[in-house]
Amino acid sequence: MYFGVSDADEPVFVAKVRRLIDHHAQLRGCTSITLFKANTKEIEYLLLTSWEKKLDVFASRHMPLVTPVMAYMDRAAAAGGYHEAIYTAVAPNTDNDDDDEEKD
Repeated sequence: MYFGVSDADEPVFVAKVRRLIDHHAQLRGCTSITLFKANTKEIEYLLLTSWEKKLDVFASRHMPLVTPVMAYMDRAAAAGGYHEAIYTAVAPNTDNDDDDEEKD
């Protein structure tokens, strides 16, 4: 998740994300979470997460631990400073046992 944050919002945003990072083990399927800050004039952050299953990230958004950070998603999106990118890592020549995909 990429966030554009104002000067005034930055300290609170970082504090809420740090709390999320400190307690990420409570999120089902979350294997890692890291916050990066861009070296730009604008205040921009990347919240990079890794999940066991595709659907785990969407299920986590409704948890009380994540809700404070999601408020910044809505705020940043309204100002044109938010977007998401989802990537899937796959190993070639292995069976895909991901239960999120349909099988023939």
